This record gives sequence, structure tokens and C-alpha cells, in this order.
Amino acid sequence: MKLEKTTILGAGGWGTALSVLWAKKRHDILLWGNNPSRVER
Repeated sequence: MKLEKTTILGAGGWGTALSVLWAKKRHDILLWGNNPSRVER
């Protein structure tokens, strides 16, 4: 199965939840946020 590439702008609650959900469904996630410490988690 091919990995889908997905970018999520915003590493708040919704962005983080979507990134986890879509990563489990074989998406290659790029999560962008303006707070580096939050994005690193």
C-alpha cells in the first residue's frame, strides 16, 4: 500500500489528534506548528 503524504498546519489539540489518527492509517505526516516544543512531542 502506498503512503499518502499529508501536511497538517497547527500542532494544537486537533492537529495533533489528526496526525496520530492519520499516521495509523499509513499517512506520512508533516505536522507544522509555531511552538517548537509542542511539535517535537
